[in-house]
Amino acid sequence: MIRTILVPLDGSRTAEHALPWARSLSRRTGAAVRLARVRRIPPAPVAGEGMTTYDPDPYTYITKEEDEYMAAAAKSWLDPESETTLTGVLLEPTDSIAGTLIRYAETVSADVTIMTTSGHGAVSRFLFGSVADEYLRRAAGPTLLIRGDVATTPDPSIEPRVGKVIVPLDGSALSEQAVTPALTLFDWYGCEITLLLALDAVKDIRQLMERVGGSISHLWTPQTASPIAGEYLQRVADRLRRKTSKVRTRVVEHGSAADVILTEAADPTTAIAMATHGHGGLTRMLFGSVTDKVVRGATGPVLIVRPHPDE
Repeated sequence: MIRTILVPLDGSRTAEHALPWARSLSRRTGAAVRLARVRRIPPAPVAGEGMTTYDPDPYTYITKEEDEYMAAAAKSWLDPESETTLTGVLLEPTDSIAGTLIRYAETVSADVTIMTTSGHGAVSRFLFGSVADEYLRRAAGPTLLIRGDVATTPDPSIEPRVGKVIVPLDGSALSEQAVTPALTLFDWYGCEITLLLALDAVKDIRQLMERVGGSISHLWTPQTASPIAGEYLQRVADRLRRKTSKVRTRVVEHGSAADVILTEAADPTTAIAMATHGHGGLTRMLFGSVTDKVVRGATGPVLIVRPHPDE
């Protein structure tokens, strides 16, 4: 169940591309939306002979600007057709930017964070930087990454579309922890979920054999592994079908994991949901080559889930 959605903002138009998704999901689920911006820390005033004298109290201007921006954002994106709430808050930077946002997400019990993957400013440049790494490593809940576009302004009247969801698996229980969040988030759009396994991402047949209860009696090749991988995906799908009938499986014998995922999700209305670490294949790569390439290359939304070893 989704009750609270967190959207970090930084004052940029690019970061606001997360807002249509928050508005859409809020309308479908009844969840409250929290807009959050971490206050900027102004540079220390510098003065001296032959030097420019800076405002000794730069907070005055910055605070006014940020207050006005957050108020305008909350007003613009409040859904008149919904009874859900939308509030904006400015957070004092008591920690790093990511740390401040994570603490706030915990305070409001955010079920999902929605943010853009490119742009200008502290929050919207999250991806590929230390802030993103810290946020996704530490945040307890899933994070939905949306492709930002600096050249366009997000429109409240446009409803985002999700045609289907790709969930890459590698045979590990940790990778499967992306399945439930994917269903929780995207089932509201009535879309199909595809459980995908790229054989080139799995280097050892033992893990899959153990999951399907088979014996290890032959080498790992696409020909021998494909039926085993298919049986494994069907077992995961059978559990998922207790909650939704819109699930299918797909095994791809050749191609790197990232390339296979991006090919399957080439349509901008296709979402990807994947775990960021774990054992083997895809899940052991937190901002490694697979995750990095998928998020950089995806044209649709990407749901990043941080699995918990004890689940």
